[in-house]
Amino acid sequence: MVCPRCVSVVREKLTGLGLRVTRVELGEAEVADDPPTCRESIGTGGKAASN
Repeated sequence: MVCPRCVSVVREKLTGLGLRVTRVELGEAEVADDPPTCRESIGTGGKAASN
């Protein structure tokens, strides 16, 4: 990420999706797990998409 604030926001958003973030750097983030609901909620403001 470009600045400490950007890193903080990315970490906060991923944590809000229920992911355990292990690393955030310029252009990438590493998470320790991939819960099934995560893929559904990305891009929907953290709320699971309804089918």
